[in-house]
Amino acid sequence: MELLLAGDQFRHGVQGIVEAFTGQDQLAREWRAMGRPWREREEQIERVVTNTVGMYGEMRGLIGSSMPEIPALALDGDLLEDRSDD
Repeated sequence: MELLLAGDQFRHGVQGIVEAFTGQDQLAREWRAMGRPWREREEQIERVVTNTVGMYGEMRGLIGSSMPEIPALALDGDLLEDRSDD
């Protein structure tokens, strides 16, 4: 048993396990560091989309059907289903 634990094969095996855990820790730190800016950008984009859809709806309400329709901004079932997936 002592020879097994003192051998290079055992040491290399344990070293591989430690390196794998160390890599996971580094990955988690990077994910946390980058996650915040990505969430902030997602929130910014969400605000732009929400405000654009609202502005388009208000303009369409004022001008009526003479305003050209923008399918990507139309409040139909597809758009509402896409938004509810978030």
